[in-house]
Amino acid sequence: MTGALDAFVRFFGIDADLVAAAAERPADPMIKHPLSSSAARRIVAELPDREKIDILTRLIDGDAHVAYALRALVRDRLSSKADAMPVATRTAGELRTRADAIRRARECAEAKKADAERKQRAEEAGTFTPRTAQCDCAARRGCLARDRDRNHAAQRLEL
Repeated sequence: MTGALDAFVRFFGIDADLVAAAAERPADPMIKHPLSSSAARRIVAELPDREKIDILTRLIDGDAHVAYALRALVRDRLSSKADAMPVATRTAGELRTRADAIRRARECAEAKKADAERKQRAEEAGTFTPRTAQCDCAARRGCLARDRDRNHAAQRLEL
């Protein structure tokens, strides 16, 4: 997630995992892939000479916005081509499912990191045993399961 999205999430108190799930696809449903240099070359080659001369003249004159204008022109022409197929939209349920997967992956990574830190502290203190690690892991799994059950119950109430 970008810094701007992170700030947006924190300011409005939105579920960060849900925003991350929504941000995985481009907002424009007509963009099927990022602008490639070969596509840009093809579009620029198709431009009339007058437009090419105008763009080059603006560039030589030091117009700071000419690159943005050229990119916008190429994207507009590319999106108007018949080969641009719309990207399938996702339902709220699909976004929630993906957000749950992102949340589980993040929680798992956090748990593994906490385990490694706890194990290192226990080894340094000389109190680490395999049995201690098993108990910590089982307790955490139970805690995560309770949280997951609460979240599912809350979602059912929202529907």
